[in-house]
Amino acid sequence: ADGKPDDSKIYLVPTFFKANFEHDLTYWRDKKLMTIAAHEIEGFKLSGAKAKLSGERKDGLWTLNNEVSGDIENIDNVLTAASYLSAKDFVSNSKTDAKAKSVLQGAKPVLTLTLQKEKGSSKEPLEPITLTLFQKGPAAKSKLYATVSNLDPLYEVEPSAKDRLDKDLKSLRLAKLVTSMERFSAKKIY
Repeated sequence: ADGKPDDSKIYLVPTFFKANFEHDLTYWRDKKLMTIAAHEIEGFKLSGAKAKLSGERKDGLWTLNNEVSGDIENIDNVLTAASYLSAKDFVSNSKTDAKAKSVLQGAKPVLTLTLQKEKGSSKEPLEPITLTLFQKGPAAKSKLYATVSNLDPLYEVEPSAKDRLDKDLKSLRLAKLVTSMERFSAKKIY
């Protein structure tokens, strides 16, 4: 009551209370890999096992490889998956140190995603952010590592991240006759 600790009392707390504080350093670190939100991206380049393609957003509409209309929903799903990608573990605090190089030795780059942030009020284009995924080991037991151009660490990510990001032109091009935006904005059907 007077702001001084009372050493004469012993408090009983549940046993699980201690477990809330017994975590390794990775638990407490910021695990988010990308520093950009999906709605801020005006262009991307994707190079994976399925395809090499690029996309550009103008007036809210996507164009793929400078010739094909892109499906807004599917492209936004990929960009959202990239922007929410989080680390499973921190392999090394620097992607250029000896530990990181030894881990990546024998690993092959399986996906590169370069994101261009819209410049907004800036007069010059902003530096693009490049995410590179590396796979090491046999397919069933492989580990997936990631580097990001504007961040220093070498990350380990969930193996499913590659499947969420590796898309081909067919899955990102506009194939629907009526998009969901048009469906929800429709007022009459004739």
